[in-house]
Amino acid sequence: MAILPVNQPKTNMKPYFLLSALLTLLSFQAPALANNASNTPPGRYCNPRYNFCLMYPEAVFTEKHSSSNDDGIVLMSTDRDVILRVAGYYNIMGWSPEEEMADFQSALQEQFKEKLELITQHSTEEGLEATFKAGHISIYCLIVAHGDSFVCLEMRTNLKKKFDPSHAIPMLLEDVKLEHVE
Repeated sequence: MAILPVNQPKTNMKPYFLLSALLTLLSFQAPALANNASNTPPGRYCNPRYNFCLMYPEAVFTEKHSSSNDDGIVLMSTDRDVILRVAGYYNIMGWSPEEEMADFQSALQEQFKEKLELITQHSTEEGLEATFKAGHISIYCLIVAHGDSFVCLEMRTNLKKKFDPSHAIPMLLEDVKLEHVE
């Protein structure tokens, strides 16, 4: 039996054992945390003027700019590779969501010229959505009609040609939700 000095702990192994156990636990948890952005609390923006709320991954969209007339918000990723805009506005022309989407596409066509390509367009429970490609940039648009107004969610990705898989539209849409509130 070894005799230990009074002020020395009985074993030096305990802190290393705890550290080792913690590192082992984290090695199993880290891939799950890295691959699942929903483990972070979502950001939330609500607009009482147009009765909608937007949930978004705060880990991605770190920069926020509200509009001066309280119609929406612009969110950007830290690296400015992704921009998300959501805004409400009155349907002064009395258009259908299809006509509004055609106007949105026309504005994109002016901006991107022959580079613009419509990838998909279809109706959903929420409204009319479309995905476009303009060179390396992907653009998603959701237009929702609420009474006498529209809410438009627009997301542009790959602005910096990073081709980050976590910035792909389908991945981002898993954590971006637009909902109507009363």
